[in-house]
Amino acid sequence: MRVSGGVSPQGTSISSQFSVWYKSLPLITRYVFTTCVAIHIISMLVGFDAYGNVCMSPYFIVRRYEVYRAFTSVVFHGGVLHIVFNMLAFVPLGSSLERAIGSVQYMYTILVFCVIGACLHALGGYTLAMNPVLPLPRELNKCSIGLSGVIFGLIVVDTSMSGLQSRSIFGLFSVPAKYYPWALLVLFQLLMPNVSFMGHLSWLGLHP
Repeated sequence: MRVSGGVSPQGTSISSQFSVWYKSLPLITRYVFTTCVAIHIISMLVGFDAYGNVCMSPYFIVRRYEVYRAFTSVVFHGGVLHIVFNMLAFVPLGSSLERAIGSVQYMYTILVFCVIGACLHALGGYTLAMNPVLPLPRELNKCSIGLSGVIFGLIVVDTSMSGLQSRSIFGLFSVPAKYYPWALLVLFQLLMPNVSFMGHLSWLGLHP
């Protein structure tokens, strides 16, 4: 019996499937995804670990005027699991929102989130550091990196646009839609206590 040399759908190579998936991503989502992954791979190859030069830090933003950190901090990640989990969350969420509001509005939204998020992060850090009741001066120099803050901001937008009354938390239980971002914040802190609470909380300051 002669066997056909054609490739069945089941035999499609992983690289081909990835190529189809990658090309299906909306423009800005694809650009952000590519930038984050490329920066992480290059950082690993060259041994870059000077995250203190690019992270979100209240002290350096306010005292040193290093406003570029509002943008560099979101494209650097601290490890493989960090970027994998962030991309798994960002790509489907970002793709859905970009298709809903358009690439230009979506790009504008992300840039605005970066600026406002940095301002809220700096304000929160200085508030914690200089409050008269229980000052926490170390908060001024704390660094945060990663796209998770932007993801939380996009979750706020998605929740506001969805019109749903309740949303499911990973299929485990449901919460009122307006409390969905806050429930995720608490859950993430419980599951990953080393992630930046202030970074996520700053973006949730955009929640109406």
